[in-house]
Amino acid sequence: MLAVLTVEDTWQPDKRHEAISVFGMEDPERHPGIRFLYNKVEKWYVGGSLEGVQLPIHYDFKALRLTPSETHVQFSQKGWRKVAGFQTEKNLHCAHKEMTLRAAREVGASIFLQPVVGSDPPRGY
Repeated sequence: MLAVLTVEDTWQPDKRHEAISVFGMEDPERHPGIRFLYNKVEKWYVGGSLEGVQLPIHYDFKALRLTPSETHVQFSQKGWRKVAGFQTEKNLHCAHKEMTLRAAREVGASIFLQPVVGSDPPRGY
């Protein structure tokens, strides 16, 4: 068991409002994330407090699997006071690289690039 969720709230979301708020549009044909939201995300949401019990066991890339607090220590050791995080499921293409660099420069931040590995990305739904 990784964690315990104490359910404190349940609700049916307004997915159209969520799509517009998150993606700036509501058309599922224009963005795979919207298609995923409309077609794969459940009709009810739950919320509450989450208590971690045990971290998952990994046997590979142990030096790269840092907890949030270990990551913060790394930032401090490198002297990073501002950090812009970017999460990607694929290699960055030129436009994403430039967008990420520009965003970091605008706020004077270092870049924390965090790849997503082994998840089911929202594509083609």
